[in-house]
Amino acid sequence: MNNNLRDDSIAAALLEENESLSDDEIFLPSSDDESDHISEASEVPSDTDVEDAEINIEPHSDDTTSTLQPFYLGKDGRTKWYKSPPRTDVRTRAENLITHLPGCKYAARHKKTHQECFETFFTDEIVDIVLKNTNQKISLRMENSTSNSTYGEN
Repeated sequence: MNNNLRDDSIAAALLEENESLSDDEIFLPSSDDESDHISEASEVPSDTDVEDAEINIEPHSDDTTSTLQPFYLGKDGRTKWYKSPPRTDVRTRAENLITHLPGCKYAARHKKTHQECFETFFTDEIVDIVLKNTNQKISLRMENSTSNSTYGEN
C-alpha cells in the first residue's frame, strides 16, 4: 500500500512539472537532416492483420516523397515494407560499395584438389600433433578397458 502512495505522488509530481513547461521547452528545434533518421509509426486498427495493413502517412515536409508510396507495416509497428521495389537507376551509397572481391586469399587461390586445400590448413606438423594425441587417447582407453573387463570371467 505504501508503494502505491509513493508511485501516485511521483506521478503527480511529474504531471505538475510537465504542465509547468511550455511547448518550446519540451521540444527542441530539429533540422531537416535529423528528420531523415526518425522512424514513423502509425496506429493500425486491431481488427486487421498488422502485416496486411495498408497505411499511408501524410508527409510532414515537401521533400518526403517516399512516404507517399503504399507499404505494409511490420509486426513491430515501426518497420515499413514498401509494396514496390526501390528505383534501380540511382547511385549506390559509399558504404554499400564492395571494395574487394570475395574469394580465396593468395595462399589458397591456386589450389585445385581437396587434398591441396586440406594441406593448406593442416600442415604436416599439425597432423603429427593430432596423430600423437589420438594414439595416446586410444592407448589410455585400451588400458582401462582391459583392466576392468569382467565379460570373460564367470
